[in-house]
Amino acid sequence: MLNSIEDMYKAFLDGIKKESTTTVRPDRFNRLINVAQLAWVMVNVKDVEVEQVDIDRFREILESEELETITPRFFELPDMYLRMLSTSFKVQWKAGACETGISPFLPGNYIKTNNLSISKINPYRKTNQHRLHYRLIGNYVEFIENIHCDPIACLMEYIRYPQDMKFVAVDSTDNVDCELPIHARQEVTELAVRIHLERVVDPRYKSYLNEFVINSNIK
Repeated sequence: MLNSIEDMYKAFLDGIKKESTTTVRPDRFNRLINVAQLAWVMVNVKDVEVEQVDIDRFREILESEELETITPRFFELPDMYLRMLSTSFKVQWKAGACETGISPFLPGNYIKTNNLSISKINPYRKTNQHRLHYRLIGNYVEFIENIHCDPIACLMEYIRYPQDMKFVAVDSTDNVDCELPIHARQEVTELAVRIHLERVVDPRYKSYLNEFVINSNIK
């Protein structure tokens, strides 16, 4: 069982059929294992659905954070943000709205920029006091202008990037373990083995997963 980064390192050496740490030194292993971890996360998060059976794979890197506006209608995404799961808003109701004062957190509906014009004319998608819309622009969440209310705060549930792992030495207090569940650590280690062996066979070769990490832009 891969309980620590030391266990993952030993499993990696077993995977490439090498026992000597001089063959693949810890610094090279650290680079490989972190490339593999990022590839695993990005491939698995790509089609994630908000269901417990799927979210369990990411339970250690799930976050819930309340954000305040940095400018009217805009909220800055957290530094380690990777993928949105849900977004809700606390709003100040304007004069003429059916509600008054400040609301509890109300669910937000994600809308793509190219669908924004449709939402303004389609009565079933139109923004109103019962349907709050937002979109993602760069590193920001934009609350779509609503004649009934102004946003005060945004509550985000999201998947963040995992921290980098680090193996220094056996029993070292500077070792940094993997945050992912045990089954994921096994898959990450196997992927690191595969990447290493591909590079040994042909250093110019890039696997699909390597290219995926480089070229993906998941929001």
